[in-house]
Amino acid sequence: MNASKQNNVSSAVSLNPKDTDLLLSWSDAIWVPHLTSANVMEYFAQPSNPFYDPQCNNEIIRMQRQSLDQLKNMVGIEYELAHAQDPILYIIKRQQRISPTDAITLAHYYILAGTVYQAPDLWSVINSRLLNTSHFLFTAQAELNSFVRFHPANGYHWEIKPPTGSKISFVPMDATRKEPEEAGTQFQRKNVDGILGALTQRFPFKPMPASQHPFGPRGTVAAEQQPAANVSAPPTSAQPPSETTVAPLPAGSDRAQNHQLFNAVKNSR
Repeated sequence: MNASKQNNVSSAVSLNPKDTDLLLSWSDAIWVPHLTSANVMEYFAQPSNPFYDPQCNNEIIRMQRQSLDQLKNMVGIEYELAHAQDPILYIIKRQQRISPTDAITLAHYYILAGTVYQAPDLWSVINSRLLNTSHFLFTAQAELNSFVRFHPANGYHWEIKPPTGSKISFVPMDATRKEPEEAGTQFQRKNVDGILGALTQRFPFKPMPASQHPFGPRGTVAAEQQPAANVSAPPTSAQPPSETTVAPLPAGSDRAQNHQLFNAVKNSR
């Protein structure tokens, strides 16, 4: 039993040396069928039990064949039956006796169906829960990182696929349904607006001088509209409208006859 305890101690991974006893268990098949609250302390005091200290006050009382009531008059390590539930459960308390009325509890041991275990203390419980929690959190984070994808148009997104051989199936999208195409996603519009704003602040607009314009200097609007005003203005009495003169054409030609007809119609008006 001592050799197995040493092997368990060497293979245990913990920052607390007391945690090595949490990995141990002990039982005696001969005693198990006859175990009761009257003989459970004698069963716990077997030399092969790794949880029992042979130098405790119980061993001294046992060698002197005295009653266990004498333990309160002694000082040192002692074991006491704290709870009994025949025939399945027994709880034994290890404590440091200081005075007949004062004792400091050091550990608890429970006997379940004849097998002795050490009950974990609060530090061991919290340490074990924190280690398990951190392990599963890191595992979940590593698993999620494998599904992260990035695309310049859509940004970050998840691409979760069922594992190989899994019965989980994703519902496919309707192939006949066409989503409306947008000019750009929210991710694109937001980033483009930010880039354009930064460039505008860095390179503000400066108007080009008229002399350097690629199409040459341009006049004012009033100058451009002035010819139109002269055309639409009615003629004044001081300046009568000028008549259009046409060069004489050869007599006898069709064009000459047409011209004479045009002048006759014009004079009749």
